[in-house]
Amino acid sequence: MTPRWRAQDGSLTLELVILAPAILFILALVIAGGRVVIADQAVTQAASQAARDASLQPTPTAATATARSRADSVLDGQGLGCAPRAVTVNAAALSAPAGQPGQVSVTVRCTVKWSDLGIPGPGTRTLSATGTAPVDTWTAK
Repeated sequence: MTPRWRAQDGSLTLELVILAPAILFILALVIAGGRVVIADQAVTQAASQAARDASLQPTPTAATATARSRADSVLDGQGLGCAPRAVTVNAAALSAPAGQPGQVSVTVRCTVKWSDLGIPGPGTRTLSATGTAPVDTWTAK
């Protein structure tokens, strides 16, 4: 008579062979999801910082140039290769007379290749975020 444990020889190896691809696939999905979230946070940070820097400028023209420069530097600093990249600035509040409240808003739109996010395969993901910052109402214009 054979002991009971000998009747199950190889079953653990077989279970591991069957489960390993599923576990690796789930791990890859978690990593890919994390990379997408990190890229989205980078775009949000770029929009917020660009809006803050733009709100400190004296004119809408200077605000637009500053916002684009700041958004580009933040995205490049995060290693996020966007193609195309669009920065839209609404700085009309900077033209208002002193004492009138307002805000500057910046929208950053970034299209990232899946391969840039560490996800194999073709395709892209478009990320977008809007940041706003108040304008100092008593700054001399």
